[in-house]
Amino acid sequence: MRWYRHGEINRVKQPVGKQYTFNKGPEPDNEQMRLAMKNRFSKQQFEVLKKYAELERKWLEK
Repeated sequence: MRWYRHGEINRVKQPVGKQYTFNKGPEPDNEQMRLAMKNRFSKQQFEVLKKYAELERKWLEK
């Protein structure tokens, strides 16, 4: 969530243990692979937003 708040959403795309700089990373080999990577990235973004919404809800209850 820290990366998302700071606008560093490109870091979500990076594989674990790989730190690419300047938004460079592994390029997909074909269209299907590119779409699969885009889908995985979107799911990860959605999960982060769900977690943040849950935390925010808990903060407002207090």
